[in-house]
Amino acid sequence: APPPLTGTATYVPGTAEGHLVGGNLSVFATLLGTPYLPPLDGAVLLLEDVTERPYRLDRMWTQLRLAGVFSRVRGIVLGDFTACEERGTDYTSGDVLRDLARESGVPCAAGFPIGHGALNYPVALGTQVRLDADSARLTFLEGAVRA
Repeated sequence: APPPLTGTATYVPGTAEGHLVGGNLSVFATLLGTPYLPPLDGAVLLLEDVTERPYRLDRMWTQLRLAGVFSRVRGIVLGDFTACEERGTDYTSGDVLRDLARESGVPCAAGFPIGHGALNYPVALGTQVRLDADSARLTFLEGAVRA
């Protein structure tokens, strides 16, 4: 299994284990109601995005919440939200995501080097992971390739 990844912030403390699903928030939200949405029950949800303003992040997250996504997953991993800031405001995309994550009550850590940032670690969706939100650590419990 690959080495653990470390994030930069705890938004909701706790731990969670499950299969990793998700990816780009914009793309993931469009999968709701289609046969292509991955199984969510017991999953750890990974979200990241690029060039989406905070109000758009809020809208997509709210769509996931209203569709019951956060009542089905065990944990939330937030990767890079690259170039997602709104000029001239006194809040950041991180502020908005932190408030939304806290509202969900699901263990959540943020700032993982996954997404569209300068440092972009590949992760294998569908593999078993452990999220320790208290230490902002994501551990892969299996490798991406099975023998």
